[in-house]
Amino acid sequence: MEVILKEDVKNLGKAGEIVRVSEGYARNFLFPNNKAAPATEKNIKRIKEEFVKRKQNIEIEKNKAEELANKINGLEIVIKQRASEDGILYGSVSQTEIIKELRKLGYDFEKSNIILTEHIKKVGIYDIIIKLSGDIETRIKIKVISDNGKK
Repeated sequence: MEVILKEDVKNLGKAGEIVRVSEGYARNFLFPNNKAAPATEKNIKRIKEEFVKRKQNIEIEKNKAEELANKINGLEIVIKQRASEDGILYGSVSQTEIIKELRKLGYDFEKSNIILTEHIKKVGIYDIIIKLSGDIETRIKIKVISDNGKK
């Protein structure tokens, strides 16, 4: 039986390909899990149209992510924390605090977008990676100062 794959199936093929499988495999696994459809003319046309739309949406999202990356690249955020005389923080700066500061500036990110390359436990300047979409990422700087204004 020939089916057209709606998504990538390991050891079988990629989304959009027409592959030959046993009827039992198609009926018991591929069709119930919405991974494939019978390879009729109508289904082939419909699924190809879906892929064109999906590719366009992915391209739009990628462009938005690149635009945002260029906009915030090199951005510097100042975070005030209580610290000792030696500049060691009482606690640490977390992703949540970074997100809170970014939201004040009008940027909405999730914890999964913020990548800390090191723990922020001292006063100073740190590079933070923000993963936007797929392989698009950008860097911002976090400047941590002590609560009383001393560096």
